Amino acid sequence: MYIKKIAIKNLGPISELNITPRFNDQGDSIPIILVGQNGAGKSLTLATILDAMTESRKKHFRELEEVGETEYIRVSSKKYIRKNSGFSYVYAEISNSLAELKFHEVVSRLPNEDFKQIAGQINDIPNLYNEEFSRSGFYKNAVTSGAYQEELSKLSFLYFPYFRYEAAYWMNKKANINLLKEDNFYGQPKINTIRTNIINETQRWILNIILDREVHEKSIGDLQLSNGLTVRQFQGYHGPNTQLLNMINEILTAMFKAKDKNIEYARVGIGRKGNREITVILKNKNSNDEEIVAPELSQLSSGELMTLGLATEIIRAYELVSGNTPEKLNEITGIVLIDEVDLHLHVNFQKAVLPLIIREFPKVQFIITTHSPLFLLGMDESGDVDIFNLPLGNKISAEDFTEFKQSHEIFLNNNKKFQERYNELKCELEKDSRPLIITEGKTDWQHIKLALETLRALGEFKDLHIEFLEFDSNVDMGDIKLSQMCEYMADLPQQRKLIFIFDRDNPKIIKKMTQDEKCYKFWGNKVYSVCLPTPPHRVGYSNLSIELYYKDVDLRTEEPESRKRLWFTNEIEIITLPTNGEKTYRTLKEPNQNHECDKKVFDQPADKITNSNGQYVGLSKSAFVEKIVKREEISESFERSAFRLLFHVIAEICEI
Repeated sequence: MYIKKIAIKNLGPISELNITPRFNDQGDSIPIILVGQNGAGKSLTLATILDAMTESRKKHFRELEEVGETEYIRVSSKKYIRKNSGFSYVYAEISNSLAELKFHEVVSRLPNEDFKQIAGQINDIPNLYNEEFSRSGFYKNAVTSGAYQEELSKLSFLYFPYFRYEAAYWMNKKANINLLKEDNFYGQPKINTIRTNIINETQRWILNIILDREVHEKSIGDLQLSNGLTVRQFQGYHGPNTQLLNMINEILTAMFKAKDKNIEYARVGIGRKGNREITVILKNKNSNDEEIVAPELSQLSSGELMTLGLATEIIRAYELVSGNTPEKLNEITGIVLIDEVDLHLHVNFQKAVLPLIIREFPKVQFIITTHSPLFLLGMDESGDVDIFNLPLGNKISAEDFTEFKQSHEIFLNNNKKFQERYNELKCELEKDSRPLIITEGKTDWQHIKLALETLRALGEFKDLHIEFLEFDSNVDMGDIKLSQMCEYMADLPQQRKLIFIFDRDNPKIIKKMTQDEKCYKFWGNKVYSVCLPTPPHRVGYSNLSIELYYKDVDLRTEEPESRKRLWFTNEIEIITLPTNGEKTYRTLKEPNQNHECDKKVFDQPADKITNSNGQYVGLSKSAFVEKIVKREEISESFERSAFRLLFHVIAEICEI
């Protein structure tokens, strides 16, 4: 089973958070990482998932180590309702094809009638308005269906908290977080979901594996010598403990190789007689001999121990809960929550090692919190990942977070800008019911709008009724910010269609924002994304922007008064002066045809482009729109047929 949906409303600092975990084509879970400042709700989000799972476990097990039968793992309180809100709501869905859990928590400080007026779909929760909720304003329930008890008994669910020696603020003081395993009896789960003190458990478990392998899986066979004698010979190890030890060694090897590419392998061993400790042994590619790097497991660095402990706990829990010994790491399934995953780890370890260890478990669903931009970059470089920025709940990229961390002011400013763009979009959505077009560039919407007006004057697309988000030149959207806004809006119910239009110049964006053979993608909740369809005169061009919908002859039109125009990147020579490092931008006599198909409109800094006489001859994209495209006497002859491709796509979406 996996988490399929998380929804939080008005809880603590979180106004609205909607997470629908993604899975790749092989069914592997895409890791989810929660970032944000302290107090943004990262740990609280993990706590709500733990709460949902604990409530379902209480229904199907007679006794839990974590918490008593009539107690909650997470204490609900009206003081956690967001300021200026009347209620909070939490929803979590965990399921597979055989079973399903739906968890609801509602906390209200409003009279029932007032609550019903603003609760919307929350009113549809079965048995919400029971005597307890009507009296106290508290409702918490986990509804299970299908073969849930059977599937739950096989689910490896682990929560690694940020705390080590003190309880979290949200946790019931009676909760038992002691990891030590007592004997398992009927009606009890096989493992405590809350994992602390994992180093001692790791050492004991590895030692047991090595000893059991030696006792039960050592193979001795007969060897026939050439002189006719038969001798007994060691022939290796075979069995479940051998498989487990191989996986532990695989984790160690990945961990040490990430730090040193010359490492051939790493493995655990047993110390000599009189000192039966687990040792760690390395083999370097440049040496014939093995080397003991840690005579005792505890002599590894704290970061190495924490990472090894994390990985071995995932293996150990899966084996214990499922009753099966996996042959490979990619067979292990489960749900793992990790709070502050970068705790105690050096920055190089955060980026180079930890992401690779997480990728060793592709079928485990990870939901992780972090403050580390380097960990995010490592995750981004090692595979697909979804990063949610709290408390807003918008998706961001690893590069965004890195820029945030480089400057606290930039971090706050980017969050503020996202909120401003979102507020502008919300206001626009309330004005009209027509599909709303949101573009990537600050001039893109103007080109599209003017082209539509021109084609309508010719009698075309008169039934295409759309509106544009007309943001000004001070707004910097860009493809990353636009994609974040698209995904964010797709998580919320919309009253009108939203169509986000992207340039066709970024392979990642093209893959993400289109589907199958179409140049658009449906995200749900009336939200669509479109990558510019390629017109015939731009086939083979790799950096298709809206400007390239015009013909080159039109794009090179000069403003009559200043004789300035747009220039392409393959028409400009950039010269760096060796004396002071300053750059000059000169026009070439002829365009560089080697870069014809990857050329872009040269826009930064267009006002510094000079010709051979030293005259400034460049127009920016914004100036091109104002001084040429909008002047009908100049642009009336412009060829705009390429825009028909885009309008046909928009019309198709509008008719869906």
